[in-house]
Amino acid sequence: MYELIAEWQRLTTTRYRTTVVLWAIYSLGLVAGSLLPGHSVPKFALLGWDKLAHAVAFAGLAALTIPIAFRRQRWPWIVITYGAVMGVVTEAVQRMTPGRFFSHWDVLADIVGTVMYVAATAITLRERHQEPGAAPPAPGEVISPNLDS
Repeated sequence: MYELIAEWQRLTTTRYRTTVVLWAIYSLGLVAGSLLPGHSVPKFALLGWDKLAHAVAFAGLAALTIPIAFRRQRWPWIVITYGAVMGVVTEAVQRMTPGRFFSHWDVLADIVGTVMYVAATAITLRERHQEPGAAPPAPGEVISPNLDS
């Protein structure tokens, strides 16, 4: 029995470490992408596609940040704050890159993508852990999901 528990803990630790490595690579990739010169960035026909790309990229960042921050009571705020800070950092780096500039609208799109993914995750977790006929969790109540399932 103890061997089974030890193996389970090892797998969980390995999964967590893998997530942290992917999160770090993804975060650095976002910053590195901001360093590309303006002429090497693809031009989108519509302004909205650029903002959609920002929202999707930061939803991906939120997806990797959630498992890392999840053990904390205020994980949604940690993830949203990290997404907002990374949005500002990537735009600030762009300002120093030839042909690129800081865009408040891009930061807003980054935050929107992060918030949408966090909200979808929170709603899914609430629904997954609510028993039929049970009252919904109180606002601010921490739901402890089983992320290993």
